[in-house]
Amino acid sequence: HRVVAIATNILCLHIFGDVPAPIIVGLLKDRLAPHCTQPANSDDDNIAATSSCREESSGLRNTMRIVELWLLWVIIAFAVIAYLTRGGHSSAGADLKAMKDREVENPMVSAVEMGNELVADAA
Repeated sequence: HRVVAIATNILCLHIFGDVPAPIIVGLLKDRLAPHCTQPANSDDDNIAATSSCREESSGLRNTMRIVELWLLWVIIAFAVIAYLTRGGHSSAGADLKAMKDREVENPMVSAVEMGNELVADAA
């Protein structure tokens, strides 16, 4: 089930994040700085800001501020979720501590034994 959950997570990240983000930021830029466009006859190797684009620099800055604030919100939400899910729900830390407490010479043997014990306990 874990593999399916990770795959679904990655798919959702792409569908709701990577795909629409450039479109949304472009629409936001077009709304805040509508005259700042690349001239039709310019190529990608020679891009220069037009005078109308320089006049709308505050619109471009506001566009980037909105994007930065959105990323800040995501970081804060991630930190809150990480904090809330730490509350002892993971048994990996306890298993590692139990393995260290045993002080066995070969950690691979200990991991296999511990895995066998966990399977036996679950059954």
